Amino acid sequence: MPKYVLIGASSSIGKNFYTKYKKNILLATTNSSKKKQFKKINLLNFKFSSLFKTKYKPTHLILFAAESKPDVCFKDPKKT
Repeated sequence: MPKYVLIGASSSIGKNFYTKYKKNILLATTNSSKKKQFKKINLLNFKFSSLFKTKYKPTHLILFAAESKPDVCFKDPKKT
């Protein structure tokens, strides 16, 4: 049975994925949502390798996190 870590659970696609597969999700993260079921992380500083060295031990890492506003991407391409 797959065990997922979901990065970007508060995105449009992430919310739908979370709803459908929540029983298989070990950890769901967000950058902005205050929902209790999501762990808030900063993607720019997060050490993804730590997920595989902890209690979670996922079989899949799914990344739905993104900047969805093109103007923000054009203004700060290095960050985005």
